[in-house]
Amino acid sequence: MGKIYQSESQKDIIKSEKSEINLPYREQDFQTYVLWKSLPSILRGQSLVALQGLGIGDELVVELLSIKNQTEFSKKFKIRNGTLTEWNKKIEENNLLEDTRRFWAKKLTSNVLIALYKKAVQEADAGRVRLWYEIVEGLSQQGLVNIDKAIIFQVVKDDKAAKTSSEPV
Repeated sequence: MGKIYQSESQKDIIKSEKSEINLPYREQDFQTYVLWKSLPSILRGQSLVALQGLGIGDELVVELLSIKNQTEFSKKFKIRNGTLTEWNKKIEENNLLEDTRRFWAKKLTSNVLIALYKKAVQEADAGRVRLWYEIVEGLSQQGLVNIDKAIIFQVVKDDKAAKTSSEPV
């Protein structure tokens, strides 16, 4: 089976902050392995339809998720299990999974936002609405409290105005 090639930006993630890492001889395969390790294991072996239903459509990610375990990865890329064990140590020592996870997961953020929006509108619970305002409107917890107070003040003011205008003169 052919090699899986990452985009330049995926390569840069591993290299940028970790330039002091002595990358292995098969650098491309190492970077692909890091990406595979960073993907949620629960998604490995899922159908294309299931992955697309979760908003995962990137060809590289879909192909890597077809690999269920380290042994399959070893066979597909013709890499000894001992080499993968060494790579696992290097990955852990240099904390390479975190940056790589952020890279592929960032593409799914819009899906999470639309799911949050739908639930916030459907359920209208304070937690989701507050989270929406914090994420989308950039408001802090304090800013939301101030908005709540301003709304309450305006409602009370409008209520008083309505009462005084309805009283007989």
